[in-house]
Amino acid sequence: METILITGANSGVGLATATALARQDNRLILLVRNQQKANETKAKILKAATKASLDFYLVDLTDLASVKKAADDIKGIYTSIDRLINNAGYSPVGITFTKDGYEKSFAANHLGHFVLTMNLLGLLKASVESRVINVSSSAHAFGKAERFLKKQHQTIRYASLW
Repeated sequence: METILITGANSGVGLATATALARQDNRLILLVRNQQKANETKAKILKAATKASLDFYLVDLTDLASVKKAADDIKGIYTSIDRLINNAGYSPVGITFTKDGYEKSFAANHLGHFVLTMNLLGLLKASVESRVINVSSSAHAFGKAERFLKKQHQTIRYASLW
């Protein structure tokens, strides 16, 4: 049995992945945005894999404090993670900013997953053969890269993000 963490497991590729991995008797840690999505996802997965081992954590990938809190909570319970599947995606119509001042889709699709991965490195290193899997789509074709470099309506340099 492997311990596998998946972001965005409540729909699409994430839900299909979580369901398939639950059927294989893996222990799943699922990060979702709210309790209603957690409840709905749990019901769907348990319908397909009645003995699934599922733990849910609420996290907003656009809120770096929320990401760090979820990572801290997970580190307090688990001793290792075998697979981290960064799957969640966000594709807004317009440009909005997070409370931290980052463009929201950049925060959700990149910064949130980066902060999550970096905060869970210790648990990943504790596994014999851990893997980080980053899922992507062709949604990037619909946008312009300039939007990712905006912070509170000012262009910033990548170096200032970390």
